[in-house]
Amino acid sequence: MHSSDTDLTRYHLTFFGYYAVTLAIAVVIGMLMNGKGSGLAIGMIMVWMCAQQTLRKFWVENGRGFSDDERWRMLRLALAVLMAKELAIGLYIRSVINSDPFAVLLGRTMPLGVIMGGLVLVGLLYTLMLYWIYYRTNRKLNEGKVVNGINNVRGKAGRTASAASGAPLPVGGVARKLTVLVLGDGGREHALAWKLAQSARVGKVIVAPGNAGTSREAKCVNADVDLSDLDALLALARREGVDFTVVGPEGPLAAGVVDRFRANGQRIFGPTAAAAQLETNSAFAKEFLARHGIPDAESVTGESAGEEATYVVMVDGRNILSMATTQNHERLADNDAGPSTGGMGACSPAAVVTPQVEQRILREIIEPTVRGMAKEGAAFTGFLYASLLVDAGGAPRLVAFNVRLGDPEAQSMMMRLQSDLLALMEAAVDRRLEQMAVRWNPRPCVAVVMAADNYPGKPRTGDAIEGLDVRHSLEVKVFHSATRDVDGRVVTAGGRVLTVCALGDTVTQAQRTAYEAVDSLAWAGEHHRRDIGWRAAVREPRPLLA
Repeated sequence: MHSSDTDLTRYHLTFFGYYAVTLAIAVVIGMLMNGKGSGLAIGMIMVWMCAQQTLRKFWVENGRGFSDDERWRMLRLALAVLMAKELAIGLYIRSVINSDPFAVLLGRTMPLGVIMGGLVLVGLLYTLMLYWIYYRTNRKLNEGKVVNGINNVRGKAGRTASAASGAPLPVGGVARKLTVLVLGDGGREHALAWKLAQSARVGKVIVAPGNAGTSREAKCVNADVDLSDLDALLALARREGVDFTVVGPEGPLAAGVVDRFRANGQRIFGPTAAAAQLETNSAFAKEFLARHGIPDAESVTGESAGEEATYVVMVDGRNILSMATTQNHERLADNDAGPSTGGMGACSPAAVVTPQVEQRILREIIEPTVRGMAKEGAAFTGFLYASLLVDAGGAPRLVAFNVRLGDPEAQSMMMRLQSDLLALMEAAVDRRLEQMAVRWNPRPCVAVVMAADNYPGKPRTGDAIEGLDVRHSLEVKVFHSATRDVDGRVVTAGGRVLTVCALGDTVTQAQRTAYEAVDSLAWAGEHHRRDIGWRAAVREPRPLLA
């Protein structure tokens, strides 16, 4: 099954709709002109116009081109349909022409072979002409190694990012800038908005509702809309002319925001409410795992059971694109002590996920899940996040699925991502991830969460944050998770307030850089762990003493 069968079907229905009308007119003109070459030329021009109109309509609706494979399949299908049509029309025209009025008009009858040969030739010419127009025009759209200053990412099929990402048709050589909507207000959404804004194709990123950090990013603006109000979110997307929407947290997904947006013609990245049950409905998830024989960690107890890691993939309903591994630090205090939290830091990549372990994760957990969801009529599109336990023998067991990126794992992933995030997400929505590849910075990232007083209990809020104006190196990024603007100051607005991320040549170096940045920030009651990334750091080789 190909990734764009629906698009090809819609294309052909559109073309043959126009074609049916123009063919009838062309036949009449040809007959009135006694079958002369000028009649055929007029008919060819009309079909040419039909093809151009089809292309214009299809581009406006879909905003993308076809791959070489898709164009070849388009030609084969067009030929098959046209030949079947020519046979039917040929039989009909022969019966008409050989009837008394036309036989007298033309002065002779016409053999079926002559009629069919002529119609097949004309149909073939029509189809080849259509294919030539489409191939040549799309080739101009697809070719080139740099578009708008961004290096194209070539996928497995060799397509460049401009076409594979669903880029809008350039007008006068300049592509229209896109407006992207990100739903959410945490550090994950700050990281997503920051990375999406880096795309040269993006002109504006709206974050709803956003936080004090997202409002300060280039190209980004906040929109004060309640995430639980799907009608208001849809109205925002329409009012602002949003081209693409990205859902951050699980709440709107469970409420059916993807279903609502799709039903109203909005392009949106994320799973439907039915597919989101992998996270939002524990009973469904448990029964699903049992039905499809996916190993879970429910019966595993004790610290010796394994090491925690997370594995994230992007899914388009059937194709899987592996993203990155991370290791969350859920406990509040150093040495993994204290109560569980939403996450006090993360390190990417996760050293415990070796290439061999990764293959087992895909084979035993991810692939059966994607196949199973499709089989059960809830094909999954979006980020699929697997929280895992990996035992000493490298056997992975699933702790839980999330149907979106984790926080703070997302921040560490976005720091390392080098590909155009929008291009990848558009490919997932268009069901063509098999054509994509993803590039990562090989250097590790350490992400340290800075939390408010009394977290993970009811946190104190409203404390002014000092040090946000300190300029850091390009290796460091401070993402806001729970902040707001009050009278020109940035104050705390929740439990996990900031996530400080840093890249390094080694995990130890990334730790050092991250904590230097952490030490430049402060507010009353702030606390954080000092050992984020420790499991990866202890695996690193130590320099020999002189």
